[in-house]
Amino acid sequence: MAKSSSIAELKVFLVPFLAPGHMIPMVHLAHLLSHRGVISTIVTTPGNADLIRPSLSTSSVHLLTIPFPSDLPDNLTAFRSPEIPPDFYSALCRLEPHLEHLLLSHRPDCLISDIFLPWTAYLAEKHRIPRLAFHGTSSFSTVVMTAIVNLRLLDSVSRDDESFLIPGFPHHIEMYRSQLPYFITSPPAFVTEVAEAYKQTFGTVVNSFHELEPAYAAMLGSQGARNWLVGPLSFFRLSGAVAIPAKIFSFLESKEHGSVVYVCFGSLSRFTVVQMREIKTGLEAANRPYLWVVTDEATTDYVAGEANGLVVSGWVPQVEILNHPAIGGFVTHCGWNSSLEGIIAGVPMVTWPLFAEQFINERLLVDVLRVAVGVGTKVSRVKAEDRLLVPAEKLTAAVEAVMGGSEDADERRQRANELKETAAAVVADGGSSVMELDLMLEELSALKMARIHNSNYE
Repeated sequence: MAKSSSIAELKVFLVPFLAPGHMIPMVHLAHLLSHRGVISTIVTTPGNADLIRPSLSTSSVHLLTIPFPSDLPDNLTAFRSPEIPPDFYSALCRLEPHLEHLLLSHRPDCLISDIFLPWTAYLAEKHRIPRLAFHGTSSFSTVVMTAIVNLRLLDSVSRDDESFLIPGFPHHIEMYRSQLPYFITSPPAFVTEVAEAYKQTFGTVVNSFHELEPAYAAMLGSQGARNWLVGPLSFFRLSGAVAIPAKIFSFLESKEHGSVVYVCFGSLSRFTVVQMREIKTGLEAANRPYLWVVTDEATTDYVAGEANGLVVSGWVPQVEILNHPAIGGFVTHCGWNSSLEGIIAGVPMVTWPLFAEQFINERLLVDVLRVAVGVGTKVSRVKAEDRLLVPAEKLTAAVEAVMGGSEDADERRQRANELKETAAAVVADGGSSVMELDLMLEELSALKMARIHNSNYE
């Protein structure tokens, strides 16, 4: 792609939140900006730098580190659990002087930081640097949460098991109080800090695309701040396809087209032993080959002896697996990265949300896009032992609804394939996400030139 001279001179710092689901799309964004001629630099802690450094080895993306407070426990240096330690956010605030030092020494033209790092907005304002908030979820999720808070919808909901409607939406969106994240039902002070910092933000970078959720992208755009929808960012991995491990590849190659159920609940999700066994029973009862990715090797002991499937532990190249012709369904926790990866692969999904905004993402997949069927969970809980047990037959039924031969299943597969084609088009030359990115860079370039012009007359 051609690089304009003004964009080529832009220097951008990217500061991700210290969690895999936030780090990965930010790395993809850095690659994308670099391809467009931007001097891109990721700023993170040494422990997280070690995790992403391999993906930058053949890249022009730069990497700078800022030390994590030395007096804090090692388990706070990175976010490896869905449970947020009490000292974690305060520890992140203590990174501010180190980031300020880098801003003064490198003088970037723009700071893109995770929306959950509100202190970066004030730091950028202090040094007259435009700050863009990176929002790693859908437009739909954002406008749903905004509606719940601004319209005080929970004021009239007395019980956790009571449902309520989101008014004024083009689709029928019904949720339960028990499905909402804690930062909506019992917002801590930190949420107020995020909201206040957002007012100081020049705009928001969203990992989605207009054609996926046009009505909700428009609603997000009407809420004030400038938004650029530049996703799906996983299309922009620098190194391209990653080889599927031989054991997994051999398994998939031996199966018929569209016959395999892929099961993965993300890097932070945990289950009780009882629930793991129910998952195994449900998958076996579906009588379809399955590939199940569990979080660590120890958990494979609970589900050993599988008859129809393959259970593997640790990280796998999910994008490549989802795009293998043998994959016909995806059992997902509805994290936004995984949801997008299922969408761009054209794979219909079984939704099993666990916590955070995952239940809201489920409504997008099931009610708006109509490419998924849920297992019926209605309670958001971070701790595995606090969740209600999902019986095996619920999973079996959902897999059959997604992968069976019914008319509804055929229609879901057709819609999923249409979304796959649309997603590929938006990141091609002339696509909406490419044009959004160029508009964003042009505005940042104009701001830079204005600052240079003004400084010459001061």
